[in-house]
Amino acid sequence: MTESQELKRHQIELAGRRFTIQSDQSATRLEAMCNYINAKFRMLQEEGVGLSLIQQALLVTLETTEELFEARVPKGAA
Repeated sequence: MTESQELKRHQIELAGRRFTIQSDQSATRLEAMCNYINAKFRMLQEEGVGLSLIQQALLVTLETTEELFEARVPKGAA
């Protein structure tokens, strides 16, 4: 974010909980990001493992971070 970009307040929903955040991202981009994360939560819930919300959040975070790392590092380099 540059100093010329202004933070805007947004309402988002993650894992069924509503949050108010400040971001320089567009509402459309934030919605797409939340949809992506919420799909991961739904997959965990559909598996019926019985994890707590915090455990689910940790797994979603690890999986998403793994995807990021794989996208950044060329195959075979890590």
